[in-house]
Amino acid sequence: MPVERAGQPFNAFADANGIEGIRAAVRLLIEARDLARDAEADTWTFAVEAEELRRQGTTTPELRWLVQKKYALHQDETRRIGGKSRCFRPAPPLVFSDRTCFVLTEQGAAALAGCAAALVGTPASGIVEPKQELLVPDWDRCRRTLLLGAVIVKRFRRCAPDQWWILDAFGEEGWVMTIDDPLPPHPDMDPVRRLHDTIGNLNRNQVHPLIRFHAQAVLRRVHWERR
Repeated sequence: MPVERAGQPFNAFADANGIEGIRAAVRLLIEARDLARDAEADTWTFAVEAEELRRQGTTTPELRWLVQKKYALHQDETRRIGGKSRCFRPAPPLVFSDRTCFVLTEQGAAALAGCAAALVGTPASGIVEPKQELLVPDWDRCRRTLLLGAVIVKRFRRCAPDQWWILDAFGEEGWVMTIDDPLPPHPDMDPVRRLHDTIGNLNRNQVHPLIRFHAQAVLRRVHWERR
């Protein structure tokens, strides 16, 4: 997915410093946005501090680029004695202090979500593109989270053992494109129907619908692909 065109500021950052700073910022901002949604909280509740972004290697010019492109918003967090929630006040344009915090905009999410972990260089055309062939899913059972690169694809709020059997199996096989049905037999369930239903559930309620699973029910096999 193209992010920037020739002549726009991203090329200068890429040529001078690479794109690690912007990539790190995008990762954190997307994660904060997803966590806020999962917690059903206001986006600013999970706003990321400028200090944290800088610890990840993001420079001030890169932060200004994100704001100028309207990919991120910034405000200064106020310190209120006894306050039980985070409070913010408008900050001067493109001026950041140790109290400045950032959130991703909807425009930024649409432009950058697919490239959070895959911005790898600037071709001669001036377009920065993800190397899709290098991205494979990552299933973190401890966090109940399925990712593609650094982008959260699905987060499980409840135990879903059949879906987890499939994700575990793909992980053990190094995310090859197709595996045999890993679901253990159950005396009260039809295996074909069970596999079909499990795959349907894997494809539902994805935070970012970047992965689609398919069931080859007759052959008892499971396939995944990037959307």
